[in-house]
Amino acid sequence: MAVQAQYQSNNILFFNSSSSNNKNEQERKEMDYNLLLHQQPPPLFFSSNGSAMVAAAADAKTTTRKRGREAQAQNNVFSLHSQLHHHQQQPPPLVSTGLRLSSSADDDQDDVFAQINQHHMQELDHYLLAQGEQLRRALAEKRQQHLRALLAAAEDSAAKRLAEKQAELDRAARRAAELEELLARLRTESMAWQAKAMAEQAAAASLHAQLQSAAAAAAAAQTGPEECCGDRAEDAESAHVDPGRSGICRCCRVEPASVVLLPCRHLCLCAGCDAVTAGECCPVCRGARTGGVQVFLS
Repeated sequence: MAVQAQYQSNNILFFNSSSSNNKNEQERKEMDYNLLLHQQPPPLFFSSNGSAMVAAAADAKTTTRKRGREAQAQNNVFSLHSQLHHHQQQPPPLVSTGLRLSSSADDDQDDVFAQINQHHMQELDHYLLAQGEQLRRALAEKRQQHLRALLAAAEDSAAKRLAEKQAELDRAARRAAELEELLARLRTESMAWQAKAMAEQAAAASLHAQLQSAAAAAAAAQTGPEECCGDRAEDAESAHVDPGRSGICRCCRVEPASVVLLPCRHLCLCAGCDAVTAGECCPVCRGARTGGVQVFLS
């Protein structure tokens, strides 16, 4: 409270000094104006009397000296007034106390400005934090949307690839089924052709055996005068078929002949005699044999 009272008295003193300064400034202006009036030269009067002019000049000189001394005194007074005015215009010194208080009102303004600045900084920090949080949420949402879009695109691509692979598997399965069906059909046809070929081969062997049997019968029937033409008769016997003669086995004379000997192609043995006389010569032409084919006659 004592400090505040002292500050108020200093303010009153400062205001009083300001009013006195204004008063002194006005007085100084009036003195300058009076000095200018006194420094004007006296008027000159021209007359026929020369002594009057000399006297007027002497009086003017004396007056000028007096005014010079007065002007010097006035200048000294003016310098003192200016020093006092400069001293009074200086700001009063700040009073420092143990409580760290100042007599200037700038400290309060600085405190207010500091509080306002701190408040603005806090608001700016809160705004920046809110904007940063909003930006972070927006970026997170964008990232989630991007990831969802990538996942959806990957799922679509995988579904398309799976559909294509499934279609390829279906086509491959149909092709495999077609190939299996074709293979079964070809196997059936092959077996049919094999059976037909075997039947044709059996028919050919039977016909050849009949020819050989007929030729053997014709050769056995020929005698005497035909000996000179033995080879020709044998060929004729091989080519001629006697339908009335029954083929009897030339070895056992009981079973019908059913085996054609190779390479002479004589139908002259039954199956049992062929197995017994394996490796022996042909009973018709006495030629060496290398094998035999069994035929079935209808």
